[in-house]
Amino acid sequence: MHFVFVYGTLKQGEPNHYLLENDANGVRIFRGKAKTVNKFPLVVASRYNIPFVLDCAGTGLNIQGEIYEVDDAMLGHLDKLENHPTSYTRTAQEFEIISSSNVEDIKVGDVIKGGIYLLKNFKEELLQLSFLETYEDQAYVKPWERSSKDPWIGDVQNFPAKN
Repeated sequence: MHFVFVYGTLKQGEPNHYLLENDANGVRIFRGKAKTVNKFPLVVASRYNIPFVLDCAGTGLNIQGEIYEVDDAMLGHLDKLENHPTSYTRTAQEFEIISSSNVEDIKVGDVIKGGIYLLKNFKEELLQLSFLETYEDQAYVKPWERSSKDPWIGDVQNFPAKN
């Protein structure tokens, strides 16, 4: 089993949460709400309004999200959605539990090490955008609503994107 921190469209109530809810994808156990111990820049960018945590520890805010414990099968589905390791890289970080799921072994204040999907290859100009502490759906364009000939990664590697 692996701990994974989700901060964007995989959170409860967000468009890609269905992936975690689908039992056919594997095991997932919600462990609680958490925040990053390190500060990171969470931005919304690209023509698809995608949330990105930029791989720039120490810059930004302590990002709030959710911690899940997942099996290898579910981790594989998450990696596929995040296009790990090509677009995002799942990176080990520490997360402080801020709201527990009432599981006895994980309590508020505990620090858990788990994976977070970071965008490593980005234009420095993205650091000029407003940083968020918490992501909420911001006109996010779902993957199946995008043109397959129009990949989002170019938007952040060549920021600012030309629309």
